[in-house]
Amino acid sequence: MNNDNLGHTLTHDFLEFSVDSSEMLNLDSNTSNDSMAPLVHWVCQAARRCQASQYFIQAVQAIQGVCLATNLSCLKQVEITTVSSGWAIGRSSTCAIRIPDTSISRCHAILNYHPENGFFITDLGSRNGTWVNTRRLDKMERQTLRDGDLLKIGKVSVEFFVTGCTEQKGISTLAYEETRS
Repeated sequence: MNNDNLGHTLTHDFLEFSVDSSEMLNLDSNTSNDSMAPLVHWVCQAARRCQASQYFIQAVQAIQGVCLATNLSCLKQVEITTVSSGWAIGRSSTCAIRIPDTSISRCHAILNYHPENGFFITDLGSRNGTWVNTRRLDKMERQTLRDGDLLKIGKVSVEFFVTGCTEQKGISTLAYEETRS
């Protein structure tokens, strides 16, 4: 198998996972679906945890850093972003998290991660706003996110999850080890 075009499609319960980047999760030609079990487990837990929305963004600890998994573009399929510390959210195809909804600006908001401060979201001056737990953010206002926060991006509600996160400290290695056993 050629690493340049490595793609994995995993099916677990009702979700299909499409992982297109071998570099994102440090995959190689010997990678099996079993080695991706922690990722699949976390994302399935996010889908089950949803209470206020059918959509979610799940922060996931990968081998090389943090990535996000979301079902925002299609309820039955989960897309996984590349490892990064910042992800654009919007309607544009250039955004890491693309939401195909007309209430969403082309580049609506930025979701960032910092190892010391955790996750935060910033509205980029969108017309229909970004909300965190019923509070609308001002243009360029940075709001810290916690596990279970309800985001409203334009008219789309989405739950934000961070598996294994201690308050404001990101995803712990301990949580990763627990899901592997």
